[in-house]
Amino acid sequence: MNKQYLLLLSLFYTTTLLPAEAGNNFGHLPQEQKNRLLLECAQKEDTQNALKLIEANADIYSADDSGFQAIHIATVSANLDLLKQLTLQDPTLIYATTNDESQPIHIVIAKPNIEIVLHILAVERQTLLTKEPLNSPLKKQIATFSKLPPEIATIVTSYAQEKATSLEKQRYLPTPTYEATTNEGQTALQLAAIWYEFCNDKTKKEALTKIISALQQQRDTLFAPSAFTQLPQGK
Repeated sequence: MNKQYLLLLSLFYTTTLLPAEAGNNFGHLPQEQKNRLLLECAQKEDTQNALKLIEANADIYSADDSGFQAIHIATVSANLDLLKQLTLQDPTLIYATTNDESQPIHIVIAKPNIEIVLHILAVERQTLLTKEPLNSPLKKQIATFSKLPPEIATIVTSYAQEKATSLEKQRYLPTPTYEATTNEGQTALQLAAIWYEFCNDKTKKEALTKIISALQQQRDTLFAPSAFTQLPQGK
């Protein structure tokens, strides 16, 4: 993870102001602006406006030039409330990668926060072991398309159904957070060990110790062969 980029990212979003529409209905804004504001709100821990933007159909999958989505920025800024809301919208966001293949679990190591890590790991356990379909939020959205003009409804419904089907097929195929590596070949556990070795801050070292323990437990329990005996076979 590029520490300089994380610093620049923090400076950019904390110095960018929401427009006068903040606190009001964002629905009338252009889609691109809603997407950009969602990223800004994620960084500034402005969960209230972020939720309003999501309700106004801001794209939770939109990303900046480095591939940072709202979930990555919420992780950087330790915005647990927004992180919970985003993973409620789509639990598979915990597997979203930036341009350097970093998942949220990798990003949190640079600013160690055990609560963020525990939430990500809890979502993963639920995602892999639950029998509830991951595409249910998308199916609920499809149901609202009937209110659109017929020619538009047909197009967006077809696309959304393809997306839902794709999610279901990939449901048990994501690379687990423990095994996922950045483009430099480092897992979250390896990154945590490296940061622990070179960190001089007592509080951060304590957080990294807890993170390493949590990752090891995830590896030793959830990803033991017996953990998957209850899972249906993915196709």
